[in-house]
Amino acid sequence: MVPEFTFSPLSATLTSTVADIEAASYPEDEKATFDGIVKRQKEAGEYFFGAVNNTGCLVGFINGTRCDEFTEESMEEHDACGKYLAIHSVCVKEEYRRKGFATAMLKKYIDIMKSREKDNIEGLVLIAKKHLIGFYESCGFQCDGESAIVHGKDPWFDLRMNLVKD
Repeated sequence: MVPEFTFSPLSATLTSTVADIEAASYPEDEKATFDGIVKRQKEAGEYFFGAVNNTGCLVGFINGTRCDEFTEESMEEHDACGKYLAIHSVCVKEEYRRKGFATAMLKKYIDIMKSREKDNIEGLVLIAKKHLIGFYESCGFQCDGESAIVHGKDPWFDLRMNLVKD
């Protein structure tokens, strides 16, 4: 059972903590830079959420930017009217990993994005390493195969989730 946490938009005052969690979660050639995190927070803060436990500690975060097509170039810019929300990071502090936080955070994030009909987001997209495909599929994503996006030395895979109601 996942310990209780509050999941809500993150204040820019936590950017240093977010950067530390990001740096501990990705290899050097894949982590977002501090400036990149600041840019995402500034331009797409409404898609930057964090999990805070009952002691007030930030234990993880998810952030994304919007785009009209999911490409390496589109991940560098936020298009406020883009039809897709590209998730950049799903990160949990090391001592809180393997306790269900990432799954609980991602499911809450998905529910929040589904409920924001005014945003007109058609779908969620992301890239993931091969060993994480099962995790994302368990949260409702579909894998479309190896990604054309190059980010670091290892291959990534495209995943997507449709949010449009049929």
